[in-house]
Amino acid sequence: MTAVAGHKQICLTRFEDTISALDNHCPHQGGPLGKGSIENGTLRCPWHGWDYHPCTGKAPGFDDGVETYEVLEKEDGIYVGIPKEIPHETTISEFMAETMINWGVNTVFGMVGHSNLGFADALKRLEQQGKLTGKPAACFSIAGPGAINMYTWLCHTSLSQMRSKRYQPKMRIPIRKAELPPGDISSGGEPE
Repeated sequence: MTAVAGHKQICLTRFEDTISALDNHCPHQGGPLGKGSIENGTLRCPWHGWDYHPCTGKAPGFDDGVETYEVLEKEDGIYVGIPKEIPHETTISEFMAETMINWGVNTVFGMVGHSNLGFADALKRLEQQGKLTGKPAACFSIAGPGAINMYTWLCHTSLSQMRSKRYQPKMRIPIRKAELPPGDISSGGEPE
């Protein structure tokens, strides 16, 4: 189960009559461990199936794992000892996201992955401040099959708009029909 202490998400587990507290984010790609399951004595991340010991946070067969926190059980509840929160410092990703807001971007669609988690966190902060709401305006992605699918969709959407009567192109791109196989939508020349 997932619990929140301050700004920290905690994964609480009960295994062999022991209650433990672990960081809720899987080190692999940030999956919510509190939504995982305990199978064969390991806590399994629901996103990609990475396993951790539900009490120690150690990954079986590896030296690393998930950060754990001290737990104190009292009659009135379960208490988790988390480190004192460090004051937040603005990151480059947050500066970039704030610049997008200043340019008028009010909604972002994206595919989060390990290489852009910092940017996704910056966007989340802006969303919590109420600055990212409204019509789609920007996309971001990591490399991989998901990115290809997203860009294919964007390309298809753009081509559909270009084919509609409402869209008036600002420049003409000549296409040499003899060089293109039937159904290919690529330009064969330079802009005029």
